[in-house]
Amino acid sequence: MEKRVLYGLVVMLMYLVSSGFCQGEVQSEEVKWERFLMDAQQPILLTLTSSLCGVPCDVVEEQVTQLGKTYGDRIIFYKADILEKPFFTRLYKVVNVPTLIVFKGGKEIKRLESGFYWGAVHDLLFSENIFYTAESESESPSPSPSPTGLK
Repeated sequence: MEKRVLYGLVVMLMYLVSSGFCQGEVQSEEVKWERFLMDAQQPILLTLTSSLCGVPCDVVEEQVTQLGKTYGDRIIFYKADILEKPFFTRLYKVVNVPTLIVFKGGKEIKRLESGFYWGAVHDLLFSENIFYTAESESESPSPSPSPTGLK
């Protein structure tokens, strides 16, 4: 029973913070994020985690790190802890962590909230060929299905 009460208090606190209860800094971070999202010239992979997540977040972080080494010049990798930046939970209606969201042109184009397996992040990025515009698709070769270091 004590764990339920504690969990309820944490959820209520997150709701109050994300709803603008303490508006100053939270709203300015949200505004900064939205500007960053709109100004980005490359696709963005937003990885939402929590310090309480554990193994699932560790697996995803390892995959994202490997992809960052290989494709870091073609996509922006951004990681946020929902306990430190709770506005993400409200803004994108996040109910599980880890959650991965791919943005292109300031708009969400893909999301992965569950069903993680080794290579899920790679498959998410390459399932819609987000790296290429219509003009460059014919010129550029398709990416390797298995980046170096990813097994």
